[in-house]
Amino acid sequence: MRRTLAVSTALFLSLPGLAEAQRFDPERGQEAAAQSGPQASGPQVMGRGPVLAQNEDRRDERDRRDAERDRRDADGDRREEGRDRREVDRDRRDVERDRDLRDRRDDRRFFNFGGRRYTAVRAPEFRYPRGWAYRHWNNGEVLPGLFLTSAYFFDYGFLGVPPPPPGLRWVRYGPDALLVNVRSGRIVDSIYDAFY
Repeated sequence: MRRTLAVSTALFLSLPGLAEAQRFDPERGQEAAAQSGPQASGPQVMGRGPVLAQNEDRRDERDRRDAERDRRDADGDRREEGRDRREVDRDRRDVERDRDLRDRRDDRRFFNFGGRRYTAVRAPEFRYPRGWAYRHWNNGEVLPGLFLTSAYFFDYGFLGVPPPPPGLRWVRYGPDALLVNVRSGRIVDSIYDAFY
């Protein structure tokens, strides 16, 4: 009986050490050989052994690192979104600017005179005298004396055309420029749609 009592006491005292030795360490993928009995040291978390406490601490640290990485990634994504939005806005402005330039180029009008191409000129609105409206004048026709005054003459340099010969003047009639003999009023040459 004494012998049975001694064996059962020894077995009872060694049970906690056997239980610790059987625990699995997921970090290493193998069984952890823990110290048994009263020599066991290290933090005990809620009755768990030191190996499990370390694993839990590592898991908590890993979770904190993952959360921090996710937060940094989210901040980086927001910065990327902002950068993408700025690039889209810049591209939109470039497209609008190109469209404006294209429109301005399309608005440009040209005319041919003396075998050369000239750019039409944006000029103030032409005011016809009372009772008059636009009329297409042809070469050889006589322009009324009303239009042979300084109010209708314009400087040829304004259009970029060569200077008129002596006795002739450039007259503006609506959008057209007419080269007129000042004495007779006869139209020598004409440029249609020189002004807009």
